[in-house]
Amino acid sequence: MSQDPEDLKRSGDELAVPDPSAFADESGSPPPEPDPEPYNWEDIEEAFARPVPAPIVRGILHPGEICFFYGDPASGKTMGAIDLAAHGAKGEGLFAGRFEIMRPISTGYVAAEGQWDIPGRIKAAALTHDLQPEELQRIKLLRDQVPNLHSAEESDRFADHLKSLKDRFGWVPDLLVIDTLAQASLGSDENLAKDAALITGNVRRIIRAIGGFTACLLIHHNAKGTEELKGSHSLKGAADSVLYFERKDRKKPGRMAAKKIKAAPDDIPQVAFRILSSPLMPPTVTGFPPGVIEWLGDYDEVSPAERKAGPAASVKDQKDAVKAFLCSHAHSAELAMAVSEIYRAMTSPDLESPLTVSSKTLGNWLDTWANDDGETVYQTQKTVTGLDGKSNKSARAFYMKTDPEDWR
Repeated sequence: MSQDPEDLKRSGDELAVPDPSAFADESGSPPPEPDPEPYNWEDIEEAFARPVPAPIVRGILHPGEICFFYGDPASGKTMGAIDLAAHGAKGEGLFAGRFEIMRPISTGYVAAEGQWDIPGRIKAAALTHDLQPEELQRIKLLRDQVPNLHSAEESDRFADHLKSLKDRFGWVPDLLVIDTLAQASLGSDENLAKDAALITGNVRRIIRAIGGFTACLLIHHNAKGTEELKGSHSLKGAADSVLYFERKDRKKPGRMAAKKIKAAPDDIPQVAFRILSSPLMPPTVTGFPPGVIEWLGDYDEVSPAERKAGPAASVKDQKDAVKAFLCSHAHSAELAMAVSEIYRAMTSPDLESPLTVSSKTLGNWLDTWANDDGETVYQTQKTVTGLDGKSNKSARAFYMKTDPEDWR
């Protein structure tokens, strides 16, 4: 005896046909049909005919690609990135004396570290390259909010922000610099392949969301004691170009070595460079003008005469420079400088002659100084977030105030 189809539906029999209404939403409408063609397959001849976008920097930087500049702290990688941005703003010349700038480049520089000195470094590079006001406008700086590339949600939010800039102002970066990757991926473990893949995957999500023609330059560190990129090999594997910066001895030139460049020969010569104080900028809190990078040509061909370091400054000169800097900001209600931040800047190997005193001695200098009007550099004990992201209760934050009552 045959069974009625409606009885099959109600019977729970494994052969029963499900009722579509059981899957409808609250409005009673059935769910939408899935897109039958979510992927866009191309005929190979169409792919051949599609125009290839012009390189941004011939040989190392192309639209949609990920590039790494990496090395030890103060190895010159940030200087190199800033020099690349200045070259790009000019729209001509050879980066590192070797790689051709193909067209004017707009750069979005995300400074997750060195917020105090990045603007001065960019200005020094702009003066070195003689950037005109309209060229300098091609460089934008983000210091206050840093996207977390370990989070898909935050990466999407940052992509939406960039899309809004494109829609409202017609500005989209050709080059997006993230300095540094460690500070822009908090909560991740870069040694885990899954975290490394998530980070680079989110970078590519951002690139695709804003049109697919932006290249991303990530500033990162090397694995301790090696020339390898720090973290999982997935980082290097996902990158299109990887350049290593090394500067072990300030009296000798540093070098930039290509560790990976897709579709490039393996015997690309290393490039020598040195960091010099800009002659076009006044001294900063470090006692020196901001540094600029000078490219010296093939590393193996650098002559001894080109390896000389610049003149050294005495501790007294640097002490006076710090005092002058603080006094010049005495009436700035927003000035708040942690000893650790000043000490990091003054002892940076980026300097031709870094300070050799301890942070405690530097703190004693700040305790006792007063400006020309007799106003004291007041101090307060407070918790300061250090460069490692941890609270340092012993660090002292110094404020320039005209009246101690301002502390209340």
